[in-house]
Amino acid sequence: MKNNLITSLLAGLTFILYTAAFTVPEGKQAFITEFGKIKGEPITEPGLHFKWPFIEDVRKFDKRILQWDGDAEQIPTKDKKYIWVDTTARWRIADPVKFAQTVQNERSAAKRLDGILDGVTRDAISGHNLVETVRNSNKIITKIEELKNAAKKSSSETGKEIELDVSGEIELIKIGREELTKLIILRARKELKEIGIELMDVQ
Repeated sequence: MKNNLITSLLAGLTFILYTAAFTVPEGKQAFITEFGKIKGEPITEPGLHFKWPFIEDVRKFDKRILQWDGDAEQIPTKDKKYIWVDTTARWRIADPVKFAQTVQNERSAAKRLDGILDGVTRDAISGHNLVETVRNSNKIITKIEELKNAAKKSSSETGKEIELDVSGEIELIKIGREELTKLIILRARKELKEIGIELMDVQ
């Protein structure tokens, strides 16, 4: 009888310990909830952790950098030219509590990323001319000017006129592709921060 009681107590303690203990693996983060209410600070360190059995639960989220791929779409530029844009981004859950309270899971987060990144990208591109989306600098214009000057100098020295075959008007850029990308990141980062997401980069 006594042995049966001890065995039952040990079994009960083992069960309680089993339900109280939980592990946070590498690449994950977690927080504890009590009757659905978030309790305490997020757990970001991997290893063995404990909670009150039966009354507390654990929610785990990814801590790694995640990939987002948008759908390719045609966007009109400011000068009414359509270009295909295929956007990809890297992001991570920076604030798991805020993330859980706003988007709840990665599937919902992907939908929010769709709306925010697609919208910000469309606004940035439609607000600038095509040349701003394809070039980063005015080096080509500088190079042409150098070649023209060299041709003029050579013509004056040899007495023979040298013509450069440069057709069409080459526009000056004010921002360029890289700075336009930075502008997209800056605007999207502000919106995504509100839902606990840190935007790493956009391509």
